[in-house]
Amino acid sequence: MQAHLLNKLLGLLVLVLLVTGCKTKQVANSPKVQSSTASLQPPIPPGGVSPESENGLGAIPFADFEGFKYLKGKLKFEYEMNGSGHKATASLRMAEDSLIWLSITPGLGIEVMRVLFTTDSLKFVDKINRNYGHLSYDQLSQLTGVPINFKMVQAIMLGNTLPVGVNNIVPDSTGGKPLMYKLITLGNPTITQLLAPQLNRSTEVLIETQSPKFKASMWVQYANHQSVLNFSQLFPLKKNILIEQDFKDQREKSKITVDLEHQKTEQADNTLAFPYEVPAGYRNMVQVQLNAEE
Repeated sequence: MQAHLLNKLLGLLVLVLLVTGCKTKQVANSPKVQSSTASLQPPIPPGGVSPESENGLGAIPFADFEGFKYLKGKLKFEYEMNGSGHKATASLRMAEDSLIWLSITPGLGIEVMRVLFTTDSLKFVDKINRNYGHLSYDQLSQLTGVPINFKMVQAIMLGNTLPVGVNNIVPDSTGGKPLMYKLITLGNPTITQLLAPQLNRSTEVLIETQSPKFKASMWVQYANHQSVLNFSQLFPLKKNILIEQDFKDQREKSKITVDLEHQKTEQADNTLAFPYEVPAGYRNMVQVQLNAEE
C-alpha cells in the first residue's frame, strides 16, 4: 500500500484505531513492521512472568482478564487530535480469542460506523460516506507503524499484558511509590509494560518505534481497576492514551489524546451475534484508492 492511499484511509480509520488504542497516522518513511512477533522471546507465560533475564527476579504473579466466552458492554470516549476534540460512544461485543465487534455512535445516537476485528483482519463499514474496507493485520501494521495482530488488540481492550516476548524485568519503586515491575521487549518497536503486584495487573504500556525520518510513541495507562462479573481478575474501567508522532523531514508533529471509559461490562449468558454486512452500493474504499494509485 502506498503512502498516498494510506493518508486517505486515515480519515476514516482514526476513530476505529482510537477506540482500540492503536496509533493512527502513517508516513511514507515509517519503519517496515510485521504483525508477527516470532523474532522476540517466547510470550509471557500464563499466571506469571519468569523469562530468562540477567536480574534473576523469577516469577512475578499476575492475572490477565480471561476465561470468558462472550463479553458485552458500553464505551464512552473523548479524544483530541491536533487540537480538535470529539466525543462518541460505542457498543462492544467480544468472543474471547476470535471476535471484537464495535458499533460507534456520536452524540445523536445514530450508528456511523460498524467495526469487526477477526483473527486475521479488520473490517469496517462507514455508514456516513457509504464506504467499507477490509485490511489484513500486515496492512494495518504498515499503516500504523506498530506490529498489530488480533491478540494485541484484545489485550489492549481488556487491559492485559501484551502477547509479546520479554527480554528483561526491572523493579521500579522510584519516588517512594509501591513496587512495580517493568517488562521490557527490545527491538523496533521497543515495548515497556508496567506490572503492579498489588493489583496483579498491567497498569501501563509504552510502545516506541522509529526510523531515520520518523519516530512515534503510544502510551496507554489502565486505571480504576474494579471487580466485574464473577471474575477474580480486576478489570480497568478507564484507559488514558497518548500518541505522539514526529515527522523529522517535514518538521511535523502529531499529538493525540484519548480518555476512554467502560460504562458497562458484563458477561453474556447466551451466544452473542456479531452482525456485519456491507450494504449494496457501498464502495470498497481500500480498492478504490489502490486503483487510483495505479
